[in-house]
Amino acid sequence: MPSRLPPIRASRRSPDTAESAERPRERMAARGTVALTDAEVLAVALGTGSRGASALDVAREVLARHGGLAGLVAALPAVRTPGLGAARRTQLAAGIEIARRAACAALAREAALTSPDMVR
Repeated sequence: MPSRLPPIRASRRSPDTAESAERPRERMAARGTVALTDAEVLAVALGTGSRGASALDVAREVLARHGGLAGLVAALPAVRTPGLGAARRTQLAAGIEIARRAACAALAREAALTSPDMVR
């Protein structure tokens, strides 16, 4: 039987009282996705938090437990973290697969290395 994971550390502010500048979705709308941290991008993808924790709290905890986005992607769908249940893991895995397929399609459309001059 797996050991019980400690609960997510919640921030002092609830999502309802957080200033809009601190909300990832609002920051993304105002400044674009490149202005967001990895935790904020993940929070937007998660949409909501869990009992006592905002989506941003959950995102920060997930990234801390898995060593960042690369660790999380490598661990999906086997991730076992409070606030990240089966449905959310499936949604994240689907989003990652969409990005992978888009990258593969872009690479297939681009010209392949056809001469030594194309290599730095």
